[in-house]
Amino acid sequence: MNENSNKNIVSRRWFLAALSAATTGATSAKSQGFDFLGTNSTSDFNFIAEGGNLRPSGNNQPINDCGSKDAAMHQRTPNSRPIVQQRYYGSAPIGSIEVSISNATLYHVIGHGVVNAYPIGAGDDSRSLIGKALNIGRKSSWPTWTPTANIARRTGISQTTKPGGPCNPLGAFALYLYNNGVDTIYRIHGTNDPQSIGKPNVSSGCIRMYNEDVVYLQKSIAKGAKVSVHAGPVPGINNHLSNYRPNN
Repeated sequence: MNENSNKNIVSRRWFLAALSAATTGATSAKSQGFDFLGTNSTSDFNFIAEGGNLRPSGNNQPINDCGSKDAAMHQRTPNSRPIVQQRYYGSAPIGSIEVSISNATLYHVIGHGVVNAYPIGAGDDSRSLIGKALNIGRKSSWPTWTPTANIARRTGISQTTKPGGPCNPLGAFALYLYNNGVDTIYRIHGTNDPQSIGKPNVSSGCIRMYNEDVVYLQKSIAKGAKVSVHAGPVPGINNHLSNYRPNN
């Protein structure tokens, strides 16, 4: 076995150990003191998340029907942007979230120097979150949704609370963004419109994800986790994702 093969085995062992730690819930920086990308790698593994399990991208079959929860958990297609792992040189703590509006990407800091990068949908109204000390104040599966007065006025819909389910705009899961203990009314959430992920100006300020992505993400996000929103690129992220373009 040559030297390169040994390095590959070591890198993959790091990956498996790190993946196990990252998916068991939010843990301390001490227990997540790993770097599983390998010495010279920027993104060794491209994966999509489905049902809490990582699977190679392209294996999922789309089910374009919001009539059932099972169908709503299969929004990704082989052409969807995958979740990728990247180097991170910033100062955000392990377990926190960094969001780039311009890159339509959410970064979850999962270890020292490593992030998982997810495609998102956001909008100009999301800029109101920039510079705020945000944290995850609440988590909810298949949440209800009550349109704000602004949304009701702009769209003409009523402010009646919509029950949780596959056709609800918040999708399969919501992480509620709080600022100094007060609900901002903005969320990181799933969607009933997967075609909007990765496209500009698609939300009224919330950060939307594929249902299977947000369900996978929430399993390793603790209540109280810090969230920062940036108009441009996130400081400390390499340029690997700069070549991505929104899906047509």
